[in-house]
Amino acid sequence: MLIGWFLPGEIIYSTIKKELEKAEEKPRQKLETALKNISNSTINPSDSEKLKLEKEIKTYREQLEEYQKKINQGKATDNEKFLHYLCLKRTFSFESYWIKKYGIEENYRPFLFYGEEFNKELSRENFHLDHSTIDFGDSKNNNLELLKEKLKQINEQGESEMKFPPYYFLVWLKNIDKITSSELKSELLKIVDPDKNVDLGEYEKEEKNGQEVVRTKKKIDFSKFTLVATTSSSSPQLSSELRKKMNHMEHFFDKYFLIFFLVSGGLEIITFYFLTRAKKNQKVDK
Repeated sequence: MLIGWFLPGEIIYSTIKKELEKAEEKPRQKLETALKNISNSTINPSDSEKLKLEKEIKTYREQLEEYQKKINQGKATDNEKFLHYLCLKRTFSFESYWIKKYGIEENYRPFLFYGEEFNKELSRENFHLDHSTIDFGDSKNNNLELLKEKLKQINEQGESEMKFPPYYFLVWLKNIDKITSSELKSELLKIVDPDKNVDLGEYEKEEKNGQEVVRTKKKIDFSKFTLVATTSSSSPQLSSELRKKMNHMEHFFDKYFLIFFLVSGGLEIITFYFLTRAKKNQKVDK
């Protein structure tokens, strides 16, 4: 019966991975589409900031292609190799800035996965969620002040990580069905609301400006993070208002688990039968 128990986890894992890959691919695809629509890379004073940036990216890419051809042919001078390196760095920097500013969609609904199976799969090391998980099954996260401190920490972590590929940051809202406080339920509605999570509060941060230490005000903005919520039960008691704000990801295995379990178990029994029969026939032949 091993297959019957192993298969659900793999299906859940692949479902989650597929959704996260979409979050990663979409901004890159938007950039590629924008660049394809540019016929002339010459920058005009009337061009928008976005179009100017796209034209610069396209110009640097064309230069990179020329330098790369010479390097591949063994004809590049040391100066051209250095210019290739500079172009590569600038292209990466400009693309990262474009994706962060124009590529990541706001106002999308967070994903909602039902059941403990999803909790187990998201706990895998592959997802690296140690510093971006809020587990509402943990009593300390059922305190409003501690929750706001956690939101601040995650905001800092997300801003830091999104400067580099894959350009998305995953926040896991675990066991949302275990929230009992009406105050926290109200706060959760803000966190998952695409129209409100752009501003979940302010805090001060000390930053160095030369020799000076400056205190700046920062806003907790979850609008550019990929939010994934899970429940401890496959049939949780969630308000209709909360459900409406989420993108429900109930996978087919919840419905057809028994069929898959019986089929996989049946295949193992049949396999075992034929192996046993083959061994008996070998003994008879001897």
